[in-house]
Amino acid sequence: MCCDRLLYTLSLYMLVGVATTGTTPICAEDSVSYVTDAGCRNVWRCVGGRLSSKPVFTCGSNMVFSEVLSMCVWQGREHDDCSSSTVTSDKPPVPTDHTEHTMCVAGSAAAPHESECHLFYDCSNQSTSNDTKVQPGIIIRECEYPKLFSGITKMCENFLDVHCGSRREPIDKCDYLGSSECNSSEVCPPCAMRYPSCKDQTNGPHADVITSDPSSYLVCFKDRLVARGNCENDRFGEKMVFYENGGLGTSGSCWSVHDIPQNDGGLLPTCSKGVFFKMFPDAGGACNRFYECVYGMAFVRRCPGNLVYDSRLSVCSSREYVCFPCGSRICV
Repeated sequence: MCCDRLLYTLSLYMLVGVATTGTTPICAEDSVSYVTDAGCRNVWRCVGGRLSSKPVFTCGSNMVFSEVLSMCVWQGREHDDCSSSTVTSDKPPVPTDHTEHTMCVAGSAAAPHESECHLFYDCSNQSTSNDTKVQPGIIIRECEYPKLFSGITKMCENFLDVHCGSRREPIDKCDYLGSSECNSSEVCPPCAMRYPSCKDQTNGPHADVITSDPSSYLVCFKDRLVARGNCENDRFGEKMVFYENGGLGTSGSCWSVHDIPQNDGGLLPTCSKGVFFKMFPDAGGACNRFYECVYGMAFVRRCPGNLVYDSRLSVCSSREYVCFPCGSRICV
């Protein structure tokens, strides 16, 4: 399950150095470990008793490094074993005193959390577990996003099939505790920089604005991020880009840059309505492509075989007859 890492056993504590001197930590063990400064956000790596020259990563906003879990967690919450202060954030706290709340019953493998619809109590090891406990042997676990825990089936189910009742129903991936995990060993950006929100977005694909890759997109459904993807290659073997205005009534779709108008960032020229027929060389510099304007509409064309477009004669021809750079002929 995606959030099992949130509930590591206390044996992980032995892998983490804890000694600090002012704001600069020191390595307490002659082994590979991590140490944090007094602010609990900057984390250094210890190797053979030697401290890295600078922090290897920094926890994001409202997050601190947990020595027990060996990962960044929400500050002031139940997994915060480093700082003593609390902060205000958009994540409601998970109650730490569960003695008066819903508990596991005999023969039950799981029970719904009393206030959070994506959390549940794992009752499968009531008599033997030594993990973080609510009461002896009971562990809090989390459903994989965007699933929710069903009080009927006692399992994580599709969010469309779960009625949360009075339990809070999380929407964004960053509402899930497991989203605080970071796969990077160098830096952990804030959750919102890794998982964009789909709140108030229409169902369907949208541009992935947090990446610099124009071919990336995300898929929203019922305000939830349900998928991320990349556009495939176009008919010319080039990567398509996600075009917000190309959805033909939807939120967007993957288009070839050769079919996107130049005023929208593409290569397709604007044709005058008064022009009956005109040809243009490829704006991207491809020698085997050209554009046609027919009655004010632009079309991208490709020369057959090994022919290249001759912009002087507006025809496709062999390279030996075409001027450099597309051909081998030197023209003055």
